[in-house]
Amino acid sequence: NADVTWDGTFTTSDGGVYLSDPSTQTFTDFMVEAGGCVMASSQDTFIIKNNFETHCTSNTMWDTDQAVLQFVAGTYDSHNLYITGADLGPTPSGYDNNYAWGTFLLGETDEYGNIVPGTEQEVHLYDGNDTAGGALYVGEIQGLLFGSPLITNIYGNGLNIYYDPTLPGNAYLGGLTYDLQDGGQLMPTPVPASVLLLGSGLLGLGLLCRWRRRLS
Repeated sequence: NADVTWDGTFTTSDGGVYLSDPSTQTFTDFMVEAGGCVMASSQDTFIIKNNFETHCTSNTMWDTDQAVLQFVAGTYDSHNLYITGADLGPTPSGYDNNYAWGTFLLGETDEYGNIVPGTEQEVHLYDGNDTAGGALYVGEIQGLLFGSPLITNIYGNGLNIYYDPTLPGNAYLGGLTYDLQDGGQLMPTPVPASVLLLGSGLLGLGLLCRWRRRLS
């Protein structure tokens, strides 16, 4: 339950683990070397003022799929984000052991968790490992700026971002695909199979109840 600010460049070295359980941490610059990793929970927030650079190769140890990654104004309103997630396409399996984040925020938030207009940040995506291509899988994404036909404040550089269209916070995206600056796209992932099975199960129960009422 800490609230910590790290000045300068914080480096998680080869073999090092940054463990947050749970806290809000603000970094000027955050670097994770190849053997390092980050482990966090649903109540963890990582606020980046400048750049976040990860070259982590420990995908089974990395755990941020419930945590918040937030970029705010620092030295500039433009940030570099190096990612190492594999591009598995628009599939829920892309969230498994693949450096996913629960929430991706591009700007300051108010007391209700909404992006404050005018604080939206610009992010440039880069590949953080030696494998060509890559993607960032997020649950919810907020703070986007739109200009037909592009999202104007994310430079994909050929890398993609996938989001969960079933989350209420993503309703404004309409489940659509959007182009990013300099190549790459923001794309929805299908509804996970578990959700579909639950829905079909509820539907089956509803039909069964109606059938029983008709017999009675």
